[in-house]
Amino acid sequence: MSNARFEKIINNMQEGYYENDLKGNFIFVNDALCKIFGIPREKLIGSNYREYTSEKTSQKIFEAYNRIYMTEQPSYIEYEITRKDKLTVIVASSGYLLKDAEGNKAGFYGLIQDITERKKAEERLRQSEEKYRDIFENVSDFLFFHDLDGNFIETNLVMSEDYGFTEDDIANRN
Repeated sequence: MSNARFEKIINNMQEGYYENDLKGNFIFVNDALCKIFGIPREKLIGSNYREYTSEKTSQKIFEAYNRIYMTEQPSYIEYEITRKDKLTVIVASSGYLLKDAEGNKAGFYGLIQDITERKKAEERLRQSEEKYRDIFENVSDFLFFHDLDGNFIETNLVMSEDYGFTEDDIANRN
């Protein structure tokens, strides 16, 4: 693949692409990564990932890089970064070993995707399910779900206790 074609692909993709040296300093980034980090390319190049992460997250990334370096196998992690404008962004990152022209280990490259909205939606869903579960289990009326044949699928605690159902019993009741 020609360099021009490679650059066109890298610069037009929606995922952030990066290359780091062995110390974690950015040596190449695409426009999408600059957008995710909220930092212009000229400021991002030469900076270190530790500048945008907490100490705990920095350690997590270091451990992922160490695994990649030792095993030469890719790694996937999710973590938070703090942008220059102080906005916290949750990202998913796939990392790979970067080798130089002679085949020596030279750093890391990978893709980063902003998954903040997905994580927020997952949290809202978790909270909604938790609220539903709490209502279902703690209401004083009998509540149950059944299939089209009238077989119980699930009953709430009040109904189970009143009728003496166990979870195994529910599957055999109509």
